[in-house]
Amino acid sequence: MPVSCYTPPRVLLAEDSRPCQEFVRIVMKQSGLNLDIVSNGAEAIEALSKTDYALVLMDCLMPVMGGAETTRLIRSGTTNARNPEIPIIAITANAFQANADACKLAGMNDYITKPVSAAALREAVQKWAEV
Repeated sequence: MPVSCYTPPRVLLAEDSRPCQEFVRIVMKQSGLNLDIVSNGAEAIEALSKTDYALVLMDCLMPVMGGAETTRLIRSGTTNARNPEIPIIAITANAFQANADACKLAGMNDYITKPVSAAALREAVQKWAEV
């Protein structure tokens, strides 16, 4: 029997809401992807310095360090993130155009709004992680 050398892409979720963490974990598992979860931006930067990820799903409002500040730091190249150009998708409860613009200004590639649907999450991950 042949042995598969395929390793599913690894996704990082930076999200402080336990229900949202669990929802994303289930959707990623159903999609065959590996998921690591952190609760704030500082932990996300630390994780990005240790592991190669296909993309980051980044909550905008978190304790310690929010999504926009975290993204700006990652993009600046001043952190130890292995890939400062990693695709970052904002997850936000704010659905106004000004919020979408703020996410893009911070350096995020895309955004999805809460409550997140499984379909929207899968679509964004497929688009940006090329899975």
